[in-house]
Amino acid sequence: MNSTLVKAFNSLSTDINGDIHFPGTEPYNQACKLYNGRVKRSPLVIIQPENTEDVCKAIKFAGQHNLKVTAKGGGHSACGTCLVDNGLALDMSKMKRIDMYPEQHLVKVSAGVLNKELDRATLKHSQALPLGTCGDVGVIGSTIGGGIGFLSRAYGLACDNIISASVINAEGKLLNVSSDENSDLLWALKGGGGSQLGIVTDITYRTFDMPARVYGGTIDWSLEYGSYILKRYSDFMLTAPNNHFLYAYISFSEKADAKISVMGFAMDKPEVCEKLFADISAWCPNAETNLGFRNYLDVQSNNYADGLAIYWKNGVVQSGLSDEFCQSLVECFEACPSLSGGIMLDPLGGAISNIGETDTAFCHRNSTFICSVTGLALGDKISPEVERWVQESHAKLSKHYNGLVYANYEDVEINEVSHYFGQNKEKLRSLKSRFDPSGIFYGSLGRENS
Repeated sequence: MNSTLVKAFNSLSTDINGDIHFPGTEPYNQACKLYNGRVKRSPLVIIQPENTEDVCKAIKFAGQHNLKVTAKGGGHSACGTCLVDNGLALDMSKMKRIDMYPEQHLVKVSAGVLNKELDRATLKHSQALPLGTCGDVGVIGSTIGGGIGFLSRAYGLACDNIISASVINAEGKLLNVSSDENSDLLWALKGGGGSQLGIVTDITYRTFDMPARVYGGTIDWSLEYGSYILKRYSDFMLTAPNNHFLYAYISFSEKADAKISVMGFAMDKPEVCEKLFADISAWCPNAETNLGFRNYLDVQSNNYADGLAIYWKNGVVQSGLSDEFCQSLVECFEACPSLSGGIMLDPLGGAISNIGETDTAFCHRNSTFICSVTGLALGDKISPEVERWVQESHAKLSKHYNGLVYANYEDVEINEVSHYFGQNKEKLRSLKSRFDPSGIFYGSLGRENS
């Protein structure tokens, strides 16, 4: 960094309430840490704003000095695009405000709030909104890409429940975003992924009443039943009521101990819930169950191991899972090096499909499942063998996909935005040109090669 820029940053540090961290310092190193240990990014500087005014000043500064800008919430971006090499990264972790309005069924959430923090705040009022099951994921970052969670089939994606937002544009100006004001930006926030058009400092969401307890948990079977269970799972989810939600997955394990599993819950009368999961448990013999009536937060909060390197690819299925797909998925896992990977299916449908494909930037309204193949390793490196397994498995399953990928499971090896946004790509490109003509905000819309 040249002396002129250092002097400019020193001047900025006296003008904001937050902190500025430079390479070679421990606060910088801590702020650079990402959930995916495989990914390393080296921003020129990291700013930890304390308020919206700090964000405005930081973006104006970046524009004056021709620096790319990113925003980091929980740091769970699969390929680390919440940080950008040689750019200015806004670490939003100090912006933790949550304002709950239970009588209006609304909550206003600042940009540094994590899923677990928001779940705890809303559940104090017996309310919730659709959030993912990893508690350390940033609420706003996951929302902008869509936001799939246990409640999504009942109440839509997290992004479907945005009422309004505050966005700082490329000029460092605050824009109020709602259906009545800057409505094009609201459209883009609902699935456009990342800080593509501006930095979001807060979002106001719609919330929903939650029962004190829900019924759910996990059911595991031996992998020898894998293809049959996946087919039963597919048939079940395609016709299930909106208040039923199940993930299906094969978790990383020793080959001899591999299981096919479903995880989820139902919101219904107690006897209906118990019978539902008893029937699912009977799909194949010798099911191992961990089921019961629990506080929603206990079901919602899953433990995800830290200290892992991750290599992740995903594809979107447009219909039911065919017999061939189910068999191929099991074969893919059987080819995985031991304790090195897993495969998961996110269900869509329900309330997610009640909105048109072009009514928001989220383009997967008519899709049924998202399939993720994930290579894992302790530390910060994935072996070439595991990388090949992920690539070959993805290629084997790809003929069953519709050519799209989920923006929140971003794949840095894919630059063509049509894979993320389908028929919505041209509108997003137009909005990118309008709201960020100089390309200050880093993301897939500014990275594409086509």
